[in-house]
Amino acid sequence: MDRLVFHENHKLICWFPTGDLTSEMIVNYYLEMKACVWGQQADRFCDFSQVDNFVLNYNIMQSLVTYRQVALKNHKRIRLVSYCPHDVGYAFSRMYQMLIEGMGIETFITRELEPAAQFLGVSLALLHFDGD
Repeated sequence: MDRLVFHENHKLICWFPTGDLTSEMIVNYYLEMKACVWGQQADRFCDFSQVDNFVLNYNIMQSLVTYRQVALKNHKRIRLVSYCPHDVGYAFSRMYQMLIEGMGIETFITRELEPAAQFLGVSLALLHFDGD
């Protein structure tokens, strides 16, 4: 299961995946962002704190990056923050950061929420999921 929150006034899309993170979940996340009218200008916040298992490997990550390259052709410069307090999520986020380097996404990986909010220029409250 995962949750997606759109903050139109802040041009921010927040993703809160839970449980096992799979390539299907990531592709669905990409498709949801693509369907958002203002998504091409939106910054992204991914909270991996509730992910129990990353069901991904380098080849899957590479294919996701290839897909993302095509999807980003019309995007404005965007910022992507990955919040990963756990080692495995942090490592996967760093690998993704290296793979998308040069694609017009400014990435920031952090183990704490406050630096994420500062990097995005938003209040900390926007980076918390308020429901289920």
